[in-house]
Amino acid sequence: TITVNFGGKSTVYTVQIVPVDVVKISMQTLPNTLRYLKGTQTLDLTGAEILVEFSPTGTETMKVTADMVSGYDPDQVGTQTITVTHKSQTTTFQVEVIDNDLKSIAMKQLPTKLQYLLGMEELDLTGAQLSAVYGWDGEKIIPVTEDMVSGFDKVKSPGTYTLTVRYTEKGVVATTTYAIRVMSASLWDGS
Repeated sequence: TITVNFGGKSTVYTVQIVPVDVVKISMQTLPNTLRYLKGTQTLDLTGAEILVEFSPTGTETMKVTADMVSGYDPDQVGTQTITVTHKSQTTTFQVEVIDNDLKSIAMKQLPTKLQYLLGMEELDLTGAQLSAVYGWDGEKIIPVTEDMVSGFDKVKSPGTYTLTVRYTEKGVVATTTYAIRVMSASLWDGS
């Protein structure tokens, strides 16, 4: 009960004080960073905000702080669900943790020489390049060296042969192939 006095007169008001409770939170704005390199980064909450809904009425936007979040493991590769908790209410968002392992290789550029004269020429890898794709760094271009290539034999019979290119990095082995043609002197066209 509130009494108001003014100019010798008074009036009484009855007010009811209602507790304000947080009834729901939701992600208002996601963090600026949602992709992380395995093992090297902590969760960056820059830009993250939640929308807090109150009872009986009202909303407020609030920055997400480190003490509000759980569920992040910088060493676990894959999609992770991060839980944000405020006043016993929760919401979630997802981040992706990516390793930088070698994922695949492909011939980016074939060697300039793809035809060989039977028994007379050595393997020529001039111009040969691999495209190596990594989880975090994306594509890297790697020159093909002789120790990477198998399947070449200058004394085999004429025909088309598939050479295998093998690339190894940090224990991950990837292979790709390309074809060459071996011709006898009577079929040689000079190219």
